[in-house]
Amino acid sequence: MLMVEQNLNLAFRAADRFIVLRDGQVVDGGDVRAMAGDHDAIVRNIYL
Repeated sequence: MLMVEQNLNLAFRAADRFIVLRDGQVVDGGDVRAMAGDHDAIVRNIYL
């Protein structure tokens, strides 16, 4: 199932894995548990 969500807290509660797309390309991804408490890293990757 694909879920598109901007609220990381909500998305991470519902998902096991995540993928970040930028301009149609996969730029990041992995296990949600590995990113616990480090949502800033994902945000930096998306916007910087």
